[in-house]
Amino acid sequence: GFISSAPGGVPMPKLTGLALALTFTVATGEGEKCEGRGCKCTGIDFGRPLSKNEQAVACIALEPAGKKAMFYPRVDEYAVLEIDDLSLSNGAYEELWLAVEGIGTMGQNEKFEWIDHSKRFQRESTVVPFFTAIVHLQEGVPQRVQWDSGCSTCSSLNTAQCVEDGSKALCARGATGQGYGPCRDCAISVADCAKGGCKPRVYLAWLGTDAQGEPCTSAGKVISRFRSASVSGLYEGGDQSSVELNDA
Repeated sequence: GFISSAPGGVPMPKLTGLALALTFTVATGEGEKCEGRGCKCTGIDFGRPLSKNEQAVACIALEPAGKKAMFYPRVDEYAVLEIDDLSLSNGAYEELWLAVEGIGTMGQNEKFEWIDHSKRFQRESTVVPFFTAIVHLQEGVPQRVQWDSGCSTCSSLNTAQCVEDGSKALCARGATGQGYGPCRDCAISVADCAKGGCKPRVYLAWLGTDAQGEPCTSAGKVISRFRSASVSGLYEGGDQSSVELNDA
């Protein structure tokens, strides 16, 4: 299906998948070794080069529940990944992280070391209604997946708060990028969620080159839309997806 709440009113694919426990067999390519928590989210040869429009394997992992939802986005296609029908009252889905082709979301700490980077989805009575992630490719091989953190969209809702994401990763401060500090996101009250809006939602884009050396452009489109257009629609539920979370 398609979701129509993209900045500027441009339709984008909304992907659905099957939610499973965070354990299954990892297949690796010849000479490649998958390491880290992202390995819980790959079922195809690890380290394979990807071409534009080719399907990749992606997962949203939810903690401390230890659950994931699988998706199959196409390379360099700006898409939204979301999960429906979560109960926000039991504290099982406080944090989330994303993995693409065995590579989990990462950030840099104060020593500029790469570390796992989870995002706080819910904290008490507030929730972050959407996140943005960028997949970095080099000749089609995913090198890293990073969050596009920031509070540039908070002004689209009067009740939004700019809150720290609770991680040890550091992000550039403000639009000028001068200095580094805790990574932040826009959170809203659960009571202020539009119908169906309080659900894990990740906008996914791509940066770098594919297997044929063609440059990916979707990351630039995502960033420019978020910062220059009205983004109030991003807080709305849009169409319903069929993703459900199963017991471990």
